Amino acid sequence: MQLSNFINENKKNNLAWYPSSGLDFRDLLVFGQENFIYNKNAFANEIINFPYLPTYFIHTDSAYNNDNWPINNLGKLYSDEVSKYFVIEVENITNNDEIVGKYLIIEIESDLLKSKIKQKVIFLFSENISFFNDTILKNKLQISFLINIRDGFSENGGAKYSLKFLEFYLGLLKTKYLISDNFGRKPEILNNIEFPNSMKKYFHLKENYPVVLQGVKEFNWSDFGLFQGDAFLMEVHRFE
Repeated sequence: MQLSNFINENKKNNLAWYPSSGLDFRDLLVFGQENFIYNKNAFANEIINFPYLPTYFIHTDSAYNNDNWPINNLGKLYSDEVSKYFVIEVENITNNDEIVGKYLIIEIESDLLKSKIKQKVIFLFSENISFFNDTILKNKLQISFLINIRDGFSENGGAKYSLKFLEFYLGLLKTKYLISDNFGRKPEILNNIEFPNSMKKYFHLKENYPVVLQGVKEFNWSDFGLFQGDAFLMEVHRFE
């Protein structure tokens, strides 16, 4: 199926974007239902209320391509003490006859959920900044949920830029919810965030309105991926 079937400016979907995702699908569980109680949450008695859920979860990671992609078969993807992930559909995503990613439907069973859920994942073999510039900005896509955690710059992945610069565009992206690990970053990283030159012109657009981050909730991002440590879920509000 063509990438344009999912991603273009005429399709007003609620999109979640997880750059440098690797094979971590924890975001599918965190944003999996409207009233979600995460039992490892530092605020375990609080309910996270989402007025709407993602239509598609977009994952981007240039470490993968069609040759080294490991998820080609249906069946169990991952399990831990409380959750199980199953791939129930996988198809190629193409752009101009080139395979650029995979379309996955993942079913999740979890003690943290009232019932099984199915999530639609668009996994693209793409470098994050190129995807942001060439697809998100050019198509004026709204990223309702941003998972800005574990990027290659901060984890010694060799990336030129920290993806924390994305958080300066939350107004332009009309983001409503943000998961970030920036509170655990070393000061020298946060103090030296650089912007790719191609992005700077978008920062000053009037559509990139100021925002306020509220409703911070802290939780462990789990042992699913390589990253260990705290994550923070924040609501993003327009600053008037």
